[in-house]
Amino acid sequence: MMTSRLVYGLSHLSNSAMSSGVDMVSGSSVFVFDSSGKDYIDAVSALFCATLGFHNERLIEAATRQMRELPVYPTALNRTVPVVHALADALSAAAPIPDAHVLFATTGSEAIETLIKTTWYINKQRNPKRHKIITRRGSYHGSTIFATRLGGIESIINSFDLTGDDILYAAQPRWPRDALAGETEEDYAHRLARELAELIDHTGAENIAAFLCEPVSIAGGMYPAPEGYFEAIRNVLSMRDIPLYFDEIVTGFGRTGKMWGSQTVNQTPDCLVASKGLSAAYQPISAVVMNDDFHSALVDCSIMHHGFHHGGTYHAHPVAAAVALETLKIYEDERIVDHVQDISKHWIKMISKLAAHELVRSTRTIGLLSAIEVGFCSYRELDFRNDEKRDIKRSVVKACMEHGVLIRISYDSIILAPPLIISKKDIDELEQRMTKAFNTILFPTA
Repeated sequence: MMTSRLVYGLSHLSNSAMSSGVDMVSGSSVFVFDSSGKDYIDAVSALFCATLGFHNERLIEAATRQMRELPVYPTALNRTVPVVHALADALSAAAPIPDAHVLFATTGSEAIETLIKTTWYINKQRNPKRHKIITRRGSYHGSTIFATRLGGIESIINSFDLTGDDILYAAQPRWPRDALAGETEEDYAHRLARELAELIDHTGAENIAAFLCEPVSIAGGMYPAPEGYFEAIRNVLSMRDIPLYFDEIVTGFGRTGKMWGSQTVNQTPDCLVASKGLSAAYQPISAVVMNDDFHSALVDCSIMHHGFHHGGTYHAHPVAAAVALETLKIYEDERIVDHVQDISKHWIKMISKLAAHELVRSTRTIGLLSAIEVGFCSYRELDFRNDEKRDIKRSVVKACMEHGVLIRISYDSIILAPPLIISKKDIDELEQRMTKAFNTILFPTA
């Protein structure tokens, strides 16, 4: 077999891996098919992005129509395309931020960096000392240089030598995993808020530009924040005049059971970043959604600097904008958020059945986003070699893939985030396949 010239992202690079990848050649609903014809339920929507599945004719037609009308034109130099105006209006109307304004980019990583860049742009004139960003350890905010650092995953930061002192890291809320002995949920939430206040006060609030976080962090293990957490940290930030930014790249557009994850946690961020579900991932597009005060400050600084010197060839690309606009229409026409709320009842039943399996320790669910913590029961551990016990995560991924299920792993948990269009029949099939996969791990010779 010839060695592929392709370098895979998010993989373990090796000479043997270069010729052992799986080529997906088609898709339908929640299924993808490889070059051998095998079907897989993609239980993580590719990279948490294929919200409308893998073959939606309306999105294909929207792209085709725009390609025929005007396939490319940048949104810059006070020129754009009508569909970009329409998308900005639609996204503003759907946003959880009143009177929102929208600045488009191409990827989630780029939008994260654009939000920070524009924050610094404003602060250069208004609060020049406010430069440091606070995020939470173990999050994921993208793969570009600064976005990687914002994630606070030390092993990744160190492997690329991306250290610096302009980011501060607060604790990731993981209830009940990281709670102290005897600590209630409320106590845990307020302890994290106190620790955040101490971090800010030690550094000096006058040096802090913003606090950036996800409503729930998949990279952090998909632990819902403890009750009262966001209210407590918002109070800490408000008292120190520090804005709250939400990374809604994964949690936006219905994933958590509401249109936005910020609505699920009952918060109104000052700014947010959206991508993935914005176009159901059919085209690369992302957005910074900002409140009116932030936008006004941006305009004032642009006047002061004789221009807003920021832009990109593919920002608000007309084909991507047309697909994103159609995506938002589909969410509304097909009442996708209502569907998520309704189908979540059946989803929770499935998760409960899997939770009863001997391989499963615990589960966590928000909307159509679940974590299934796996591990060997004590009396079973004696049946496995040490290397197998250490490699439980790889074993689960391999077994699920062999049984036609694509998953992701975070910490010791399987992460599931299927396309939002998933049906009861699909959920039942997913449960059967995952149960068989779990059984092959517990009973490898059966």
